[in-house]
Parts: sequence; structure tokens; C-alpha cells
Amino acid sequence: MLEEIKGSHKGWAQAVALAQEADWPWEGALFLGSGSSYYPGQTAAWLARRAGFGASALPSGEVLLHPEALGSFRSVVGVSRSGRTTELLEAVRALGLPGF
Repeated sequence: MLEEIKGSHKGWAQAVALAQEADWPWEGALFLGSGSSYYPGQTAAWLARRAGFGASALPSGEVLLHPEALGSFRSVVGVSRSGRTTELLEAVRALGLPGF
């Protein structure tokens, strides 16, 4: 876990760079996360709102149990330190979104 924490900044830098290159639609973004990964999702949504975009964060379990919570978001970002969080992946599948 310590190595994951020490290396997490590289992942965030890569994600930001890819989003900027792709002109990613920050407006209407929903960030999903489970457990401690929900907190970076909240931070990302806050940063997007601070930049003037409408964005939100929800626990992936809430969307899994209540898919209508997705609302009218234009894009969904799943946040997971391992990339294998079962609850998050199930929420992505339940929403019919492409997985990774």
C-alpha cells in the first residue's frame, strides 16, 4: 500500500494529461469511487466545480443500488487505486458503460 501511495501522483498526472489532450468534457462529469477512493473522486469533482464546471461525486454503491442517481451526467469517471474494485466495476456494468 505504501508503494501505491508513493506512486499515486504519477497516475493523477497521467489522468490529467490525458483529459487535457482529449479535451475531456468536465461539464456534467460524475466521479464514482468506493471506500477511500471516493475521496479523490470528491476532490476531482470539487476541482472541476472550482474551474466553473458542473460536476459531482457519488459512492459507486449508491449508483449500483440506485442507477437513477446517475441523472443527466455527460461523463462518468471511476476512481480506484487498484483498478479492480468490485463495487465500482459492478456499477460501471450496471450503467452499461464500457469497462477497462
